[in-house]
Amino acid sequence: MEDIRTGTGDRQVVFGKYEIGRLFGPKNVKVYHTRDLVMAEGVVVIVIKTEQVKKEGLMVKSPG
Repeated sequence: MEDIRTGTGDRQVVFGKYEIGRLFGPKNVKVYHTRDLVMAEGVVVIVIKTEQVKKEGLMVKSPG
């Protein structure tokens, strides 16, 4: 999935679908309250750095 950001003033939309809102938990994991512009609902987007996932062994291998 490609990361598309558009900005109009203070409004930031990613993936053409989510309007980024308030940031929670700015430590190791960033948690954003966002608005799904298609479904018109509030959702949470969690951003984890790739380096941290590899370091902490958080990757899940699919069975098979």
